[in-house]
Amino acid sequence: MDVDAGSGIAGGRSMSQLQSNTMSTTAETIRELLAEAETLAARSIDKMLEAGHALVQAKAECKHGEWLPFLERAGIHERQARRLMQLANSGLTSDTVSDLGGIKGALEFLSRRRLPLAHEGLCITPNSNNENPLEAHEAAFIWPSRHAGFFHGAYFSDDGNGGMNVTYSKRPISETPLAGERESLVWIYEERMATPIEDRHYHRLTLPQVFAVADALGIVDTMYEASAAESESLDMAQSVRTLESLSDLYGDALERLRLLMKERTIENYAATGEALEAVSEAILTTDDPKILHRIAMDKAFSNLSARVDTALTEVAA
Repeated sequence: MDVDAGSGIAGGRSMSQLQSNTMSTTAETIRELLAEAETLAARSIDKMLEAGHALVQAKAECKHGEWLPFLERAGIHERQARRLMQLANSGLTSDTVSDLGGIKGALEFLSRRRLPLAHEGLCITPNSNNENPLEAHEAAFIWPSRHAGFFHGAYFSDDGNGGMNVTYSKRPISETPLAGERESLVWIYEERMATPIEDRHYHRLTLPQVFAVADALGIVDTMYEASAAESESLDMAQSVRTLESLSDLYGDALERLRLLMKERTIENYAATGEALEAVSEAILTTDDPKILHRIAMDKAFSNLSARVDTALTEVAA
């Protein structure tokens, strides 16, 4: 039987055309659905960040004892509120939060991106299994000053000639953000990195490793940074901040205890336990005898401590 040229299957229509016409869902429909889902996800992240900023402002305006009742009226658990506030204060944009995998991914990222503890350092390198920062083409390096609450930062990169360019802090930088800033200026050394934020790897270093990296960079002198006068000034400033921080922690614990006495739920017991644990941890990690002496001699702090002890006795009864 003769077949006209071009007649093909079913009068010249290709198999793909037949499949397209007979399928119940078109590729265009799926494309539209995915685009709509992405738009809704981005809008959800924007709203979450907006809620975080609103919570930060609300907490600043709440008087003592008003914060937890405020959250109850808002219909949000305190832990969730704390996470949203952390996200808002991080300065991450909605696009970056999306790149990090959404709200959950961004919170996990922030848990890795924290300032180092007293006996460790932090190296930030391009995402890699290689934890030696000196073998990376660029890296940021943050380590604690010998003054509690202060840090040093450095950024180094290949100079193209087998060496490296290094910039670093000459004086310790406070972990407390400046007025109008969301985070400590020590992170400015990470901001120099060209590696996208979602591709950065955060390595925790031991103290010997911190010295080894500092020595390799030729900046080990920053380990012995301040004069006696500067040290005394920094110690005094840190002492004041520690007292304020511990007083806030005690105030928070007292507020939770009041709620626990009012309503003895498992959730309130857990929240109270967390608050008291935070107080204990803060005191245990304050090993400076001058600061401990000031805490012991501070009348307002002692009064607050006594009120917490009284509330605990009432709960136990």
